[in-house]
Formats: sequence, structure tokens, C-alpha cells
Amino acid sequence: MIVIPAINARSYEEAKKSLEIIASLREENLWTHIDVSNGTFNAVKSWGTPDEIKTLLENKAINVEIHLMVDYPETHIAEWIALSFVKRMIIHIETLSFNTFESIKDECDTRNIDCMLAITSITPPKALEPYINQCAYFQTLAVAPGESGQVFNKKVLETIAFLREKRSDATIEVDGGINRENAKWSKERGANIIVSASYILKAQNPVNAYRELKII
Repeated sequence: MIVIPAINARSYEEAKKSLEIIASLREENLWTHIDVSNGTFNAVKSWGTPDEIKTLLENKAINVEIHLMVDYPETHIAEWIALSFVKRMIIHIETLSFNTFESIKDECDTRNIDCMLAITSITPPKALEPYINQCAYFQTLAVAPGESGQVFNKKVLETIAFLREKRSDATIEVDGGINRENAKWSKERGANIIVSASYILKAQNPVNAYRELKII
């Protein structure tokens, strides 16, 4: 299983500490997932403007996916894809129209950046149908957008199964409330990638926690 540790920080110090733990995993092709919220799509405001994230990650051998939990993502996308270490942008179906998605995807494509479409567990899977043939990357969010450490919502398993049935070749990521048990459920339904913050970063031994998820 592909495992991506997540940073969901409220300050530079918290983000730096999380990054130090992630770097200690010593993976050859290391990724991190960074949650970005400005208080519009949800009530949470996270730390990290593009310039601040650049200061944290520049010259680090880490691939980054940015989870953009904001309204009107089309007004923010350019400043994020300009960062050389950003390899994937995650935007929410709840915040855009089909035409807006196509425009954002085109911007990402020009820089060879993956454009991943996210959906929350309370949005019906059928909302994804117009995008099935236009997108190869999907994220299913198993918690409410915002805080880390929430409980995994099993409804997301239906969305994973729906996507896998519709697109056998898609990359499907699940994010939120991950542990060994629900990571296994997610893989069985068709997920390729699991994203975890608390399970790894708050573990007594983060390296072991990371490896436990990888072998699922």
C-alpha cells in the first residue's frame, strides 16, 4: 500500500516538527500531504501560505501533494503549482463546477502536476459521474474537512468501491481517521493510497506505524 504522511499544522513550529518525523522515515520516494484551509470551505484555518510552505520544504527531497480545502480553488491554484516540489493538487468537487475543474486540470497538466478530485463522505458518489472519464486521480475524504484526529466514516468505503467499479485504472486515495483496520477495508474496496497524519505522527514509534500501514 502506498502511504503518504500528512501535515495538518497551525504554526510553523508544528509543521517543522511534523516534517522532521516524516523525514525520519527515510523513504527513497518520499511524499507528504499538506492540508491547506483558509476558513472558507470549512471553519479551520491552517498554517501555511505558498511562500511559508516554500520556506519549509525548499531543497528537501520530498514530493508534495497539496490538499486545497478552500472555496473558489481556481483563484489559488496558480500560486501553488508554481512551487517546484508540488507534484499533485487536490481540489474538492464541493467547491467547483465541471468547467472550473477542467480549467484547473489544464493548468496542472501544463506543469506535469497530477490533478486529484476530492469528495467528502457526505457527498453522494454519483456526484463524481461527470468526472469519471476526465480525471484519473480521486481522493475520498473519510472525515469532515479540517482537523486531524477525527473518526473514520465508513460511508467513504461506498465511494471507493463506486470509483473502482467505474475506473479500474484510477488512482484512489483515502484520507482521514486512518488506522490499520480501516486501511485494510479501504484497500479491499480499491484504494491505492492512504493518507495519515495522527496515526503516524502521534505514534510512539512513527517509523513502525508507517511500516504497519505500508504492508497492508
